[in-house]
Amino acid sequence: MLDQRLLPSESDLSGLEPKQTNLACGTPLYLFHSRTVDILKLDIVFDAGSGVQPKPLCAGIARDMLLDASPNYPAEQVAETLDRLGVVVDRYSSVSSTKVSVYALKRHVSRLYPLLGDLLREPLFGSNEYDILIAKRRQTLLTDQLKTAAVARNLFYQSLYGPDHPYGRFAVPGDEQRLSIEDVRSFAHRWYRLGNVSLVLSGNYDDETLKLLDSCFATPTITNPQFPFAKSQSLVPNSRLQIRKSIESSVQTTLRIGRTVPIAWDDPDYPVFLILSTILGGYFGSRLMSNIREKKGYTYGINTVNNIMRGSSLFCIVTDVANTVVDQACAEIYNEIGVLRSEPVPIDELSLVCNYMAGDFLRSVDGIFERSERFCNMMDTNIDEQFTCNFLDALRTVTPEKLTAVASRLLNPADLTEVIVGA
Repeated sequence: MLDQRLLPSESDLSGLEPKQTNLACGTPLYLFHSRTVDILKLDIVFDAGSGVQPKPLCAGIARDMLLDASPNYPAEQVAETLDRLGVVVDRYSSVSSTKVSVYALKRHVSRLYPLLGDLLREPLFGSNEYDILIAKRRQTLLTDQLKTAAVARNLFYQSLYGPDHPYGRFAVPGDEQRLSIEDVRSFAHRWYRLGNVSLVLSGNYDDETLKLLDSCFATPTITNPQFPFAKSQSLVPNSRLQIRKSIESSVQTTLRIGRTVPIAWDDPDYPVFLILSTILGGYFGSRLMSNIREKKGYTYGINTVNNIMRGSSLFCIVTDVANTVVDQACAEIYNEIGVLRSEPVPIDELSLVCNYMAGDFLRSVDGIFERSERFCNMMDTNIDEQFTCNFLDALRTVTPEKLTAVASRLLNPADLTEVIVGA
């Protein structure tokens, strides 16, 4: 059934976890070492995201203005220095955390890290840069109102979690006018501080690199309140809910059908549900793709999404279809769900999917940066390697009967929320 050669060895699994230490001030430092990668990737992870922002957009604007300038380094000098050193900066934030990833050649970090430490210790939020970002956000919000995919995503999360839950809130046009630069500065001063960070370093670092980190980033740690709803599931019970919204200018319709998953990520049945989701719509040869794309021609693509978040997880089927075949596409989706709930998955199909998922897992950890990225995602969601153990065990032991039982319990149409946005 499962090709055992695709499963990682014990040594492979041990390499998924970083070496953990601390800076002299107590800041957590997680290390992924590789002798073959001369680029160093430093992830600066703040334990705060949009879930603690006082106003919409505040966390994202503060994130995007980090590393712009400080009293010692004006914005022009910072931009010129980063360009000259070939530094790449990526920024990512969720409801529960914010991450700034900085890539640089090892030989440049002796000049880079002191600059980063200064920028994070005393960030400046210039009014000109703020005005430019606000103008971009205003345009994005206005444009997103006309995008069926963006509108459907917001309505879907709001229907599952409610407008007062961090996962159910989203910005709307006009929110940018209610935000001030002082709001951003205050938020960053409280949440985006060196005392509220974890550092993840990956690449061919050495003892000198670690000493440099200690001298550049050492700041006494601070304690902030925990992320709200960290241990809660949805505030809105799962129940049959249908939402339709018209956007007259749209040439296609976005469908989202799904639910919050009522079992935790460390439940042994959760990876079984992931296998079920992959069979339904998680790869190119999935049942939804084979039916709704290949046979019916209703869409260019349809897939299932499984999001694990801090305190919750959700399942969703997502697709864009022609406006004239919305009802037919929905009917076919429910037909495929019904088959999974009533008929055992053939062994050859199950073997194919398990092998696909095992290979996909190996690709996701095939590299030191991939492993550090995976670890950062685990910090964001508060999961640990028990998830990996359960996942690999499910690939080895899952049966068609088990899949049918999980489908009957977790894919009941009476528990699915349906959001349709289009003409």
